[in-house]
Amino acid sequence: MELARKKKPKANTGIKGLALADKQISSLKRIARIKGQIEGIERMLLEGRYCPDILQQVKSASSALKGLECEILEGHIRGCVKQAFAAKDPYLSEQKIAELVNLLRSR
Repeated sequence: MELARKKKPKANTGIKGLALADKQISSLKRIARIKGQIEGIERMLLEGRYCPDILQQVKSASSALKGLECEILEGHIRGCVKQAFAAKDPYLSEQKIAELVNLLRSR
């Protein structure tokens, strides 16, 4: 009996064939859903739907964008920021702290 050969899992590729991390794939899926929500809002406006119904969809899309923002921020903290602190470079660490402060101020 011949053993089935295991195929190497195909790397997820994105723009220009670069490998994508699972978090990036998750974010891209979120963006696709958000695009669908925005297109739905556009259709509702074109159809002259009831304003409170449209506003509810706008709130849902806004919430989805906030979730995307949090996901990307978490990835940045767990990746880039963590790496900067692990390098024990005070300049790099301070730079990452300043980035986070600026991002959180603009929320």
